Amino acid sequence: MNFDFFKNNQYATLKEMSHLHIPDGVLPFYYILFSAILFFILGIAIFRKPEKNYKKLPLLGFLSALMLVTMSLEIAPILYHINLTVPAGIILGPALSFLAAFIVNLLLSLFGHGGISTIFLNSLILSLETSIAWLLFKKIFKNLPVFLRGLLTSIIVLYLGTAITFVITLQAGKRVAKNQITFDHKEELEMLSFDEKRLAFLFFGLGSVGVFLESLLSSFLLAYIAKVKSEVLD
Repeated sequence: MNFDFFKNNQYATLKEMSHLHIPDGVLPFYYILFSAILFFILGIAIFRKPEKNYKKLPLLGFLSALMLVTMSLEIAPILYHINLTVPAGIILGPALSFLAAFIVNLLLSLFGHGGISTIFLNSLILSLETSIAWLLFKKIFKNLPVFLRGLLTSIIVLYLGTAITFVITLQAGKRVAKNQITFDHKEELEMLSFDEKRLAFLFFGLGSVGVFLESLLSSFLLAYIAKVKSEVLD
């Protein structure tokens, strides 16, 4: 999720709400170490048994590529990035969507969308979104119509991802101010220089427009898939 806004008559950019665009050298080392260890532990636990649904392996490549494209492009005028974690989690399931989250975040980091040090942290956030999306859609809301299931799932999941990213971004901003960290690009400094109220407004105020749009898009997409090829959602 991404939108630009004015600060002191200049553009400053706050990147995707559920994807950290924090440069290397900002987050404490224990953030990086803990996220890497937790990621590998979860990966081992998830893939301890071979994936049995081989028919969905082509969908892994397709949805990973689609997520990569949507998370790299902006929708005017709010310049919002759609991440498609909800449809990906529902279609692929927790295991394959875990792998998709890592692939997408690895490539995004190589493209400059966040530092290398945030790969595992970003992967955990997206994996959490995809897993909860699968749980809500397939288990909690299973008796509701597909469109309504998709809508409720998307809203809950996207706001959860937004809340997690908000907390981490806020902590990163405080660390920048405390340690007087500087960056090569002014945009990166501005991204982490907002106070708590302004940051909260951007994430949960303006960001709600993006959440609403993505929730509708995901719901229509899931309803269409259920109508023309329902076995994909099984």
